Amino acid sequence: MRAAQKGFSLVELMVALVLGLIVTAAAIQLFITNQKTFVLQQTASQLQQDSQQVMRFMIRDLRKAGLIWDTVTATRDMGIQFSNWSGEIPASAEGTDNDRLTLAYNGKSDCAGNTVADWTEVATTYYVDDGSLYCKGSLDTDVVVELVPGVESFQVLYGIDTNNDGVLGASRYVTQDQVPADIPVVAVKIGLLLTRANNALPESDGTREFHILGETLTEPADRAMRKTLSTTVRLRNYDWDAI
Repeated sequence: MRAAQKGFSLVELMVALVLGLIVTAAAIQLFITNQKTFVLQQTASQLQQDSQQVMRFMIRDLRKAGLIWDTVTATRDMGIQFSNWSGEIPASAEGTDNDRLTLAYNGKSDCAGNTVADWTEVATTYYVDDGSLYCKGSLDTDVVVELVPGVESFQVLYGIDTNNDGVLGASRYVTQDQVPADIPVVAVKIGLLLTRANNALPESDGTREFHILGETLTEPADRAMRKTLSTTVRLRNYDWDAI
């Protein structure tokens, strides 16, 4: 006598199908969440790398600002430049949206990587153009280096020593147009607001404010990650008689 053959009932198949769909949906949701987290972390990492790169360049040059070498014949003052170096290397300036920082020192290279064999007077200018921070050096003004993209604000303050007492110290920090002609600049504050677009973020409501060295910027309604950074660099080379 043959045994009766048994299979799955329609209800059992439907239950198995529903369970399979639930597991698949959970796996897809987990994948989407992990992918979104990865993209966000990648954008945050890019902003961190941008901030480290720009600070490394600018801090290096600020520490050289004002350096004088014995073999170089002086034709102008070194240090922070508040007068145009040339038509291609303009002076430090207070801008409507972004500032410009220009400095000079005796050396063999500029910020753009141009080099010469002998020590000479070198000037470097940092400025924002079309949302990117650039640097240009006096050794070859045709060479312009883009340091970082996505710069929404670049601000500079100058620490001045108003106490002629032989003790080094920034009495206060002022903008370029407030620096007295006969007062030494002994420190520089740099502030930046960097941004990177990221469609994984929800659209902002356009009300969040960022404060960069006294300047306030309201973010637009977009999908972007932003990072503020600032640092203060004490200059190493200055006229001690003026301190």
